[in-house]
Amino acid sequence: MAKELAFVPLLCRNLGSSISSIIRPQSDFLRDEKNTRRSRRAKPVTAMEINSMRTPGRYSVGRNLLLIVHKGRTRSWIARLTGPTKKLHDISLGKHPEVSLADARDEVGTLRKQIREGRDPIAAKRKALPTNCTFREAALARHNERACDFRNKKHVSQRINTLRDYAFGKIGDTRIDELKIPDVVYVIKPIWRDKRETAERVLQRIVAISVWAVLIGYR
Repeated sequence: MAKELAFVPLLCRNLGSSISSIIRPQSDFLRDEKNTRRSRRAKPVTAMEINSMRTPGRYSVGRNLLLIVHKGRTRSWIARLTGPTKKLHDISLGKHPEVSLADARDEVGTLRKQIREGRDPIAAKRKALPTNCTFREAALARHNERACDFRNKKHVSQRINTLRDYAFGKIGDTRIDELKIPDVVYVIKPIWRDKRETAERVLQRIVAISVWAVLIGYR
């Protein structure tokens, strides 16, 4: 029994570190901001400079706008703003180049105006989300969102197929905001001894979906 449940500490560490990396004090966010790739400059960043930012990381574009370069070389925009509650939030603005530099700046300006007027764009975004989202729906949504980040189509299909094979049948209909550690144990325990590598991948993907759900506002 001890060997069968050996993955539980790993699960707790993964969930703990992943969730805490999303829900953390404002001072941590400010420390991250200091480490963001940036330099003080008199002139605004240009679209040509944005196109040259290809090394994975976070780049401050100025006035609360960040460009995120992912490992797959895809890029996306993040607005980092302090809302009416005085908490710092990262708000996704979409992918580049679908969302241009000018459009991203306009969107940040709109969000800043809403906050100055006392409105909370984070709360409004969460209200617009579908209710009762299941684990299966969250997994498929995240998969579709990240599919273009991977060049190897086989790896893309493997990521969702492992969840279809081992997780959807057991927790697919569970609401993502109600997913608990015992639910994950129910998925991982039967395959932990005989399919260790697969079990670890399934575990990592469940954790990743849970963290994504926190960012989106489902949890």
